[in-house]
Amino acid sequence: MKLIGLLLLLGLASVVEGEVVVSFLSSCPDFFIKDQNDNPVTPTVLSPESRYKQICQKYKGKRSSLNQDWSLMRTNRSTLFQLFDTHSHTDTDKSNKSTGYRYATLYDNDNRIPVYSAYLYTDYALTNRTTPWMIEPQLDGHSQEEMTTEENVDGQLGTNQALNGDYLYRDKGYERGHLYPRCQNCDQDQVESTFTLTNAAPQTAQDSKRWYDQVEKKIAQRMSDKCSERTAFVVTGVVPGGKYLGRFSFLFMNDHGVVVASHFWSAFCCKDKYDQNTLISEGYILEMKGDGSAEAVNQTLNQLNHDLAIKYSSSNFQVFGSIQGCS
Repeated sequence: MKLIGLLLLLGLASVVEGEVVVSFLSSCPDFFIKDQNDNPVTPTVLSPESRYKQICQKYKGKRSSLNQDWSLMRTNRSTLFQLFDTHSHTDTDKSNKSTGYRYATLYDNDNRIPVYSAYLYTDYALTNRTTPWMIEPQLDGHSQEEMTTEENVDGQLGTNQALNGDYLYRDKGYERGHLYPRCQNCDQDQVESTFTLTNAAPQTAQDSKRWYDQVEKKIAQRMSDKCSERTAFVVTGVVPGGKYLGRFSFLFMNDHGVVVASHFWSAFCCKDKYDQNTLISEGYILEMKGDGSAEAVNQTLNQLNHDLAIKYSSSNFQVFGSIQGCS
């Protein structure tokens, strides 16, 4: 059974090498909270699949070490079981480093903004930005296996995603607002990986400051105070609004461009720092009024799930599934 299981895993790893994947659960499950049976649970994945793309955000990655070890199995059958034993006990950090996956994003091709990004909180840190904003080549049919700059891709871009020009050549005062913020981790490569337009939505400078002051900073402090180390799973998303950044390229003359979010929201669920058998969760949502005048609303996960189902016109939306303590 071990042999069969590992062969299936190897077959999967050889297929799922890029960022745009068929399933979060089969490709990058480590960024999602687990239920009582130790099964990862993703937020609701909206449909249709042709519009909403699941991305395992990949940056400075390499092919999985399981693939690299495949040649060894041809000459030494016992190595197969050694590898199974080794990799079945690999922790989350090592697994993510071997694949290059940093976090997960559900992306809306039509509106050219993410629905949400999901990640494991590590710590709040002041970090440096050393990379330009990147894009995801596979959304527009290119073969590159991870995020990169527009200059590194040959051929047309922008049909299914936002481009830097959508933000740079405009007169409406919008900037690129992070979902997964760069300040909530301590690794420089991880920081750089947050600078992809698939992890950003249009946001005014005033709303960006309001979001940071009332949600990003507060939620990081709450997790540091309340959560056991490395147990806090976070999902941050946006709701599409009625405004958009128009495009000025002749390639997209009749294109609505990039939709501006009406709301940003975020939620976390973790193990209680003082009681490992108890889960703690909180949710926040902030309207993007443009002038930074809105007040963030602190909600239970049940309230947030209800509001998001309405805003996404979904019959049901759950950030952390039906896990008790996170719903």
